[in-house]
Amino acid sequence: MPHSKQVYEIRIQDLIWNLLSQWKAVLIVAILIAIIITGMKYTRDINAYNEAIDSQRQAEEMSNIPVDEQIAKVLEPFSEEDVTKVEYLIAQREWVEKEKDYYNNSILLNVDPTSQRTLILDYYIEAEEKTNTIAATLGYSYSAYITNEKIVEKLRQIINPDIDKKYISELINTPVNYNGGSGYISSIDDGDLVLEIKIVLPEYVDAKAIESTITTSLEEYSSELQKIIGTHSISLIRSDEANLYNSNAVNNKNGIIASISNIETIYLKNAESTLSDEQKAAADAIISIKKNAQKAENIANGTAEIEIKKDEMPVKPNISKKYAVLGLILGFLMYALLLLLYIVFRARIISANQLEQYTSNRLLGEIYFSNDYKGLSKLLHSKKINGIRYKDKLDVDKQIEKAVTSIDAACKYSEADKINLLLLSVNNEEREIQKLLDEIHNKGIETEVVNIDETIESKLIHMDNTLIITGNNSKVADLCNLSSLIGTYHLPQLGDLYLGRV
Repeated sequence: MPHSKQVYEIRIQDLIWNLLSQWKAVLIVAILIAIIITGMKYTRDINAYNEAIDSQRQAEEMSNIPVDEQIAKVLEPFSEEDVTKVEYLIAQREWVEKEKDYYNNSILLNVDPTSQRTLILDYYIEAEEKTNTIAATLGYSYSAYITNEKIVEKLRQIINPDIDKKYISELINTPVNYNGGSGYISSIDDGDLVLEIKIVLPEYVDAKAIESTITTSLEEYSSELQKIIGTHSISLIRSDEANLYNSNAVNNKNGIIASISNIETIYLKNAESTLSDEQKAAADAIISIKKNAQKAENIANGTAEIEIKKDEMPVKPNISKKYAVLGLILGFLMYALLLLLYIVFRARIISANQLEQYTSNRLLGEIYFSNDYKGLSKLLHSKKINGIRYKDKLDVDKQIEKAVTSIDAACKYSEADKINLLLLSVNNEEREIQKLLDEIHNKGIETEVVNIDETIESKLIHMDNTLIITGNNSKVADLCNLSSLIGTYHLPQLGDLYLGRV
C-alpha cells in the first residue's frame, strides 16, 4: 500500500529491548551521572559546612566583644550616609518582627475576636460610709489591682505557664468610668458599687479556676483597702460566660495585619532597593548580633533556658545515598531519552514489526545473525538479552528454512515461478542472502536479485512478483519510497523478509 506521508513510529517494546541490550552502557552512564550529582551535592554541603564552621568561629570570637563594638565593626567600612540607610532598614525589620511576634503569640488576637469566650464577673462593693466618692475610689482601686503582677502570674499559671505575662494582662478588661463617661457599665448608687470584670479565655481554660483566683485575690486585697479607704465589703454576685464580639481586638488585629503588610511591601522593599548587597549583609549581621545578645541576656536573667539543639550544630556531611539513587534514576532516564532521540532522528528500521507496519504486507520471515562486537560496541549489545528477546530465532538455518517455506507457499498461491528479490541496504549479508537464494532455487523458484539504489523505476517496469528484503540498517524513507513505487506500478508483492544483525 503506498504511503503518501512518512511518519516514524517506534513501539515501546522495541525501545525497552534496546535499552536492556545496552544495559552495560546504561549502567555506566547512570553511574557517571550519579557520581556527578552526588559529587556536586557533597561539594555544596561541604562548602556550607566550612562556612558554618567559620561563622561559628567568628561568632565565638565576636561574643567576647561588647555589642556596640561588634556593630561598630560591621558598620566601619560604610560612610555616614550608608550607615543611616542600614540602620533604617534594621529598624523597619525589627519593628516587623515585634509586630509578628505579638500577632503570633497574643491570646487575645488568636481567640476569634468576633466571638470570644468571655468570663463575666460582677462584684458588689458596699462601703460603711455611703458616699459616691468612696465608692468610686474603691472601684478604681480594685480595677487597677486586677492587673497586679501577682494576679497576672496566677492567671498565667492557669492559662499558659510558658507565655509572657503581657499576653495575660490584655485578656482582662475592667474599664472604670464615673460621672457620665463612656464604656463603663458598672453602676454606683448611694455609695454602693457594682464592679464588672471581663476576662477573655481560650476554650481549654477552666473558668471556675479563673473565677476562684480573681475572687480570692480581691478578698485578700480588701483587707489592705480597709485601712486606706475605709470599712467595706466585696462579694461576687454574678459569674457568667458569653461569646462576645470584641471590637477593640478586631480593630487591633486588622491594624497589625495592615501595618505588617505596608511595612513589608512598601517600606522594606523601598529601603532594600536603595542598599547594596554588602549593606544588606551588614544589616543581617547586626540583627543577628542583637538577637544573640538578647538571648544571652535572657539566659543570664533566668528568663530563658540554655538550649542546645543537635540540628543547629554544624555536622560534617557525608555522601548522600538519596542523591546517589536519584543520580542512577536520572542517568537511566537520560540514556533512554537520548536513545529514543537517536532512533527517531536516525529513522532506521529496528524491528520486523516496523517492516510490516510500513509496507502493510505479510512478513514471510525474519532471520537474525549474531555479530562479534569488539571494543565500545560490546557495551551496546548483549548476547544474553538478545538470546531472551529472539529465543530460537537466532538459528539462521532454521529461520531460512521457515522463510523459504513461506515464500514457496506464497509463490504457489500466486502461481509465480519467478520472484524479484528487492534488497534494501543488506549488502553486508551476502553469505546469508546466497544461502537463502540456494534454498529458494531448491524449491524450483527462479529468482532475480535487485540491489535498490537511488534510481530504480526503470528496473521496476519489467518486474512481476516482488519480495522486499531489508534489515535494521535500512532507512524508513527508502523503504516507504520503495513501497510507494511498487504500488504506483501495481506490482504484485508476495511479502517482506527481515534480516537483522544483533
